[in-house]
Amino acid sequence: MMKHWIVQVTDGLANLTLKTGKKGNRLTPETFTELDNALLGLDLKVVRGLILDADGDDFSQGFDLSFLLAADGSDERFLKNLFSTCNQALDRLYNLPIPSISMVKGSCIGGGLLMFLATDFRVADEKAKFGLPEVKQNMVVNLGLKRVYQLIGESHTKELVLLGNPVSASTMQNWGIINWLIRDGDFKDRIQFFKKYIDSMPPLAIRANKELIQKLPTLTMDESIDLENDLQMKIVRSADFKEAIHSFLEKRKPEFKGK
Repeated sequence: MMKHWIVQVTDGLANLTLKTGKKGNRLTPETFTELDNALLGLDLKVVRGLILDADGDDFSQGFDLSFLLAADGSDERFLKNLFSTCNQALDRLYNLPIPSISMVKGSCIGGGLLMFLATDFRVADEKAKFGLPEVKQNMVVNLGLKRVYQLIGESHTKELVLLGNPVSASTMQNWGIINWLIRDGDFKDRIQFFKKYIDSMPPLAIRANKELIQKLPTLTMDESIDLENDLQMKIVRSADFKEAIHSFLEKRKPEFKGK
């Protein structure tokens, strides 16, 4: 039984809902341990997509810092292991082979924002607020700042991190972090869009293209082309590839099986 997450799987779609029981959905290391376990527990032969959202008025106002006061900074190994655990969960979320989408309303701060950024698609209420205020708390952003940098570049990353001020949803969309803005916390249209996307698109091609995109920052051009070719060869040997060609020629809707 999880204390911080509600996990539901319906028709191949997993829904992870953050519910920490703390005001503002404050995060603790246990939140990330449970997230990691929830992701590990997904049967990826059945689950083809993931929705990440939160219960309450806020996605998350960030970490409950009382755990750091308890550690008092004296046990370096303990703190490194703690942050390593949190990073492991976010890395697992980012590296899921299936597509993921996160939906935010209210505040999305600190670790909550870094969780938001670890999904493939991001939706937010137009009144949502975002921020990385760690610098104001005499801390370093240490749960995957590189993902922020890759998304928005050096200038915007410095504005977000070094100033530590809240940023509007519209600004985050202009920076390229948010894909879609919605009004009045009504995510129904985006949820339906994601369900239709999962149901209609070929899962093998989605996984292959996602793997390619996420490896691109570390690859040379030649390495990228080699990986493209390797992934393409796996796809063309699949039954889904034959189904895609036959359905196109027969002018009918394809039925992809992920095989």
